[in-house]
Amino acid sequence: MEAQPTPSVDIKEKQEKYEAAASELQETLGEMPVEFATAGELMALLSRIPADTPVKLAWCLREPPRTNDDDLDNDRLTAAVHPTRMEDVTVLRRPDGYITTLSWPVAAVSLGAFLVPQHRPVPTVTVPANPYDRAVEAMHDGDDEAMFAAYREMLNDIADGLDGAGDASLYETITDPAIIERAEAEAQLLRDAAARLGALYTRIERHLHDRAG
Repeated sequence: MEAQPTPSVDIKEKQEKYEAAASELQETLGEMPVEFATAGELMALLSRIPADTPVKLAWCLREPPRTNDDDLDNDRLTAAVHPTRMEDVTVLRRPDGYITTLSWPVAAVSLGAFLVPQHRPVPTVTVPANPYDRAVEAMHDGDDEAMFAAYREMLNDIADGLDGAGDASLYETITDPAIIERAEAEAQLLRDAAARLGALYTRIERHLHDRAG
């Protein structure tokens, strides 16, 4: 970013422009993400919105919030576009040499990939499909509960791969009992670590509650 010589950004005007553009996108595309399967369908969708609308590519595969009863084998992979918000940033240098950074929202559209149950549309609320991506998003959002839950899921997923509880492919080629025993031991250590993270989060939550109270 290159510093500008004088402050010249009207934040109120930028905000009003954003609200008008966001409203137009919402009215054109609707509340729900709009799926597309071909280049022609995507072109038709984008032709309905202003040509200068920024396009943002989603940084990870997303899915609806899951429950333990969800049938993951019945999922389908799809692409969709939906209105979103971006931040524009500029650096201003005043005549006295003071430098400040200003930001304002910009209405945009996001293109993303989604994993959803068969015969169901992409919902408005989604989360990263991968626990690592959920941890990163939760960290950026300041959501400690979701971050620790994702950490625990990652450790348990690795454990499931080591001892065959979730993926037995390792044991299709390994026949040495000592190696299998060691893999099972490491898997248990990872599950124990996941449990300790859960206990740690409980302590953190209690500590923050006591400080606030």
